[in-house]
Amino acid sequence: MLIFIPGLVYLFTTLFLIIFRSKFLIFITLILFLAYFGALNISKISLDYEVYNSYFNSLSNISFIEVLSYPDPLFWLFAKFFNFIFGGEDFFNYFFIIFLSVFLKIFIANNNVEKFLIPIFLYLIFSRYLILHDYTQIRASIAIGINTLIFLDFINKGKISKFNVFLLISTCFIHFSSVVFLPLYFIYNRISSDKSLLFLLYLLIVSIIFGQFFSSIFQTLLEYFSWLNRLNVYLGSSSEGADQIKAYSIFQFYFLFKSFVLLLLFKGYKSFSKTDRILTSIFIIAMCIQAAFVFNSAIGLRLASLFGYIDILVFLFPLKYKFYNKIHQIYYLLLLLVGGVFMYSSFNLIENI
Repeated sequence: MLIFIPGLVYLFTTLFLIIFRSKFLIFITLILFLAYFGALNISKISLDYEVYNSYFNSLSNISFIEVLSYPDPLFWLFAKFFNFIFGGEDFFNYFFIIFLSVFLKIFIANNNVEKFLIPIFLYLIFSRYLILHDYTQIRASIAIGINTLIFLDFINKGKISKFNVFLLISTCFIHFSSVVFLPLYFIYNRISSDKSLLFLLYLLIVSIIFGQFFSSIFQTLLEYFSWLNRLNVYLGSSSEGADQIKAYSIFQFYFLFKSFVLLLLFKGYKSFSKTDRILTSIFIIAMCIQAAFVFNSAIGLRLASLFGYIDILVFLFPLKYKFYNKIHQIYYLLLLLVGGVFMYSSFNLIENI
C-alpha cells in the first residue's frame, strides 16, 4: 500500500479541490492520515527506526538538562516533552513529529502554490520525501521545512523579521545541516540580480568539471574531517561510507531530470516573477553542490535534499507560466511519471515491508 500513497494523496486532493472550496478539510485529513499511518508502521518503513527508538527509550531516564548533550538538542527537547506527556509511548512520539513534518510541507503548498497545482506538488513532494524525510530523516525534514518557509517569506517580503531570525538560528539545533541555509541570506543580492542566471550557469559547468576531474582532491580534503561522526559515515574510505554511496543511485536520475528542467526554465526565464527567478537561482545552486559531490552520491543527495522542497516548487514553473502552454499536458504527464520513479526508488530502500 505504501508505494501508492502519493498517488492516493494526488487523487484525494484533486477530487476535494474540485468539490470543496475550503482546503482546511483536505489538508487536516491528509496530515492526520499520513501521521497515523507512519506512526503505526514506523518500525517497518523508517530506515532510522533503531536510532530514533534508542533515543526515545533513553529520554525517559534522563532530565531535560541532560538532553542538551544530545546531537540536535532542540529536537530532542521537544521529543522529551512529548515523551513526558504521553508516558513514552512510541506511537505518540512518532505521530506528533511526523504530524509536524507533514504539516510543514502542506503549509508550504497552501501559501506558495497556486490552487490548481497543489495536487501535483503534494504528489511530487511525498513521492520523493515521504519515506526519506517524514518517516526517516525526521529531524532534517522539520528543519528543512521551517527553513524553506522562512526563506520563501524572506524573498516575498524582501526582509526577515526578528522572529524568523530566531527560528532560523533555532533550526540549527533541530538539525545541524540547517547552517547550509545561512549563506543564502548573504548572497541574496547576488542571486536576485538579472545577471545571476548566466553566472550560475557558468558556476554549474565549473562544478561539473570539478566533480568529474578533481574529485580525488576533494575526497582527500574531506578525509581531514573524518573525525566528525556525521560526515565519516558518508566517506568512501569507511565500510559504512561505501554502503551509503551505493544506496543512493537515484542521485544520477535526479540530477539529469533537473538538468532537463533547467533547459526548459532557461527559455522562459524572462517571463518569471522576481521570486521565481530567485528560486531558480537556488535550484541551480543545489545542482552545483550535487555536481561538485558527484563522486559521493550519499553526500550529494543529503545536500540536495536541503533545497529539495524548493526544487519541487521549481518543477512546477512550466505548468505555471503561459509561455509553456504548448507543453503543459505532456509536461504534467512527465511529472506524474517522475513522481512514480521517486516513490519506487524510496520504496526499494525499505526492507521487510
